[in-house]
Amino acid sequence: MTNLSTTLNVGHLLLESHANGPGKRTVVWVQGCLLLCNGCINKDLIPKKPKRIVLPSDLIKSIIAKTSGIEGLTLSGGEPFDQPEACLSLLSLAKSNGLSTMVYTGYIHEHLVNRRNQLITAMLKTIDILIDGPYKQDLSANLLWRGSKNQRILFLTDRYSEKILENSFPHEEIVFEQQGKKVTRSGIIRSSAQV
Repeated sequence: MTNLSTTLNVGHLLLESHANGPGKRTVVWVQGCLLLCNGCINKDLIPKKPKRIVLPSDLIKSIIAKTSGIEGLTLSGGEPFDQPEACLSLLSLAKSNGLSTMVYTGYIHEHLVNRRNQLITAMLKTIDILIDGPYKQDLSANLLWRGSKNQRILFLTDRYSEKILENSFPHEEIVFEQQGKKVTRSGIIRSSAQV
């Protein structure tokens, strides 16, 4: 169903994170979003412009080679469902390598299902946890893995259940990458203040 030569436009990559889903995870933020949520914390990921163009197969090989003990892959953005073919390929490769998958989307799950798009349907089948719904600044809240009260945590497979929400997870983190040369602030960030 997927074309192995389809490329993914990546806005940012964080090899190890503890604030973007259960366990230690690699986070891929895709570049480009058509939704334009007011107050989006990732404004630099909205423009649909080439950033880092990669083959999903090369990206997953790099992730596996550079990390150890990660539990899963989290896709955020930008908007992953605006690049369904490449994201489907990446998620499928992650699953085939034993990783769990979590995806953030500004679309509502029911809307995605009702589109009856083969790529989107297949993509939904590869996702263990889906965080759905647009960010709404007027509903901003300090919730696990969500920036506003309207967003939902949906368990699309039986790999995880609501029981996992009883665990304690950080809401945000500061990660020093590349021997301290780069600082990334990630997770559900309460303000856009610079680090």
